Amino acid sequence: MLYKWDFVHANVVYLLRLADDALVPVAPAMRSLNQVQVIGDSLLVHTDLDAPRGRACVAPLRAPTQWRTLIPESSDTLQTVAGVGGRLYAVCSSPSPPCKLRRPSGPFSAARPPSTCCAFQNSAT
Repeated sequence: MLYKWDFVHANVVYLLRLADDALVPVAPAMRSLNQVQVIGDSLLVHTDLDAPRGRACVAPLRAPTQWRTLIPESSDTLQTVAGVGGRLYAVCSSPSPPCKLRRPSGPFSAARPPSTCCAFQNSAT
């Protein structure tokens, strides 16, 4: 992942494709804060685009700008999100209700969201 920042207010994100050194856009417009994690053949995107309190999205590597929302914006602030071991972990300002996800079996991918979502309250808030 390559990030270009507008100080701390917004960033753009590109994926460097190693096969041909091409920069593939993930979040090409300087309109939001984005954190991106590659998980298998998918991208996990934590963004505030159209969601000031944050939301989590997933996109296939072959179409990295085609985001699908996994955790929509809520009254709680989504502080961080990470995919680990086929599970989605989210830290929210308060754990009410933690996540609203479809829960199919199988590995995490853009076509199949994680089978489990665990949300934690940040004790610093």
